[in-house]
Amino acid sequence: MRLTKEMQYYVNRGDITPEALTWAQGENLGSTGVQELLTTGTLTLKQALALTWDQGQNLQSAAIRELLTTGTLTLKQALALTPHQRHNLAFTVVRELLTTGTLTLKQVLALTRDQGLNLASPAVQELRAAGTLTLKQVLALTRDQRDNLASPVVQELRAAGTLTLKQVLAITKEQRENLASPAVQELRAAGTLTLEQALALTKEQRENLASPAVQELRAAGTLTLEQALALTKEQRENLASPAVQELRAAGTLTLEQALALTREQREILASPAVQELRAAGTLTLEQVLALSYNARIALRDPETRRRLRAGELTLEAIQDGLPAVANNLNDGQSTHTASVHKSVLESAQRLEKRYGSQVDKAGLESTVKDICNFIDKLSNNSFEQAAAADPGSHLEPTIEQVAAKRAISRITDPTYTFTDSGSQ
Repeated sequence: MRLTKEMQYYVNRGDITPEALTWAQGENLGSTGVQELLTTGTLTLKQALALTWDQGQNLQSAAIRELLTTGTLTLKQALALTPHQRHNLAFTVVRELLTTGTLTLKQVLALTRDQGLNLASPAVQELRAAGTLTLKQVLALTRDQRDNLASPVVQELRAAGTLTLKQVLAITKEQRENLASPAVQELRAAGTLTLEQALALTKEQRENLASPAVQELRAAGTLTLEQALALTKEQRENLASPAVQELRAAGTLTLEQALALTREQREILASPAVQELRAAGTLTLEQVLALSYNARIALRDPETRRRLRAGELTLEAIQDGLPAVANNLNDGQSTHTASVHKSVLESAQRLEKRYGSQVDKAGLESTVKDICNFIDKLSNNSFEQAAAADPGSHLEPTIEQVAAKRAISRITDPTYTFTDSGSQ
């Protein structure tokens, strides 16, 4: 522990030993407030060493030491103060009410934190000084009412006689935020929105009016005020999407179509992979908007996009997220297919070599049955079904689950046969 000059004094006198000091004792002895009280004899060294951390903080407060000096507080009372009592006594206005006798010490110590903040509010003090609010009314104010009185826009409306004190105190937090919104203020100044309409706005409506995209459409006369206020959050986000704005500017998407987009469709349009395919003419807007979740995931793969552009894949084939080869693909000419088949064959041979004896005959049937049971238990819900079941969920179902179920169903079908011509 680093010894301060003051602490060293007591060490030199033999009153304390550094090794015996706790962290709190060291902090308290090193504080200006405790040193001042030790110097004036208000506090003994024994008392200083017995202080808790909170008691040390009480004595560190210049406001509390001032009350000790004037005799308004005793040392015992000062040490017994709670953190929120210390917080209230730090306000000049609270100490003034105490020293003038407007409030007794018992009343001051009984003040809540919010009541202390009420008394300390410049806006509230101004109303008290003008006789508009009594002390009793001040102490009864809620946090929202205090914030209303401190709001510049609300103060302006009161000064203009547009709002009475009673109306100001009745304003909710949402209404206060409505009045403070630059977009709402602009509409009120233009006479487009009345005070009553401004106060009646919902949070969504306020955010609609504040949206640059919505403001631009209103300025162009494309959206009326009523239409702007009726927008849902999803519709507002549709209009704010750069991808949607680009399509609208190009005349590819109408306002009605933009407003009708689902969140998934908006995300599809924003996908760089999908934009690339649209720009190349591989996908039409209608096809893009109809893409399944699995297809969107599959299209993230550059190779899948290349094969789709080259006609090696059909759009229908990847809607399940399973890039199947197009019907007209010549297997013998496809180096990709040949490579995959060769790799699968080699894996199958290695597996047969290692586990063949364990899955022969009855063992094979049992193993296949276990695999089928395991795969069958996997979820095959689509993204849309999962979202409907749990709207707050952001978990994305895996393509692998869907692929595994289809693959097992196919290869365990008694009528299924496969011959790899490239490996013969």
